[in-house]
Amino acid sequence: MYSAYGLNYPNYLFFSPVDQAYTIGFLGIRAQYSISSLYQNKNKVAAGKLRITGARIQQKAITDNVMQDLKSYLIKYQESLNRIAVNKRSIEQAQMNLRIVNTKYFNQLSLLTDLLDADNLFVESRFNLIKAQTDALAIYYHLLYTAGKL
Repeated sequence: MYSAYGLNYPNYLFFSPVDQAYTIGFLGIRAQYSISSLYQNKNKVAAGKLRITGARIQQKAITDNVMQDLKSYLIKYQESLNRIAVNKRSIEQAQMNLRIVNTKYFNQLSLLTDLLDADNLFVESRFNLIKAQTDALAIYYHLLYTAGKL
């Protein structure tokens, strides 16, 4: 949108200039279009489509990586739960072994080193259970973080 207004003296609209002031004004709309943009728009549209396609491929790759991480953490979590069950069974067996060796030691049928070995095995199996539980908890929180829940 543009406009102009002017007061002109002398009047040059006639062949011989007239000694008279005149005013003139106009109002209009200006439209302008570059012909070269016809060629550039096609290229810009094509480049935009390529960027969108690239972004979709990148999004799909990231989604695939996240899903793969989720599956691997889920498998690790299930393995750690199995390790906890195995370690609980190991504690039961070590405790039973400690009772048997303790009874043998007090009946003077085994040596002190056997009793210490049985006690060491019991303590080690309890330690392994605690380690398996903390590993399972760490894997669980990694799983939640990867899933976006944490």
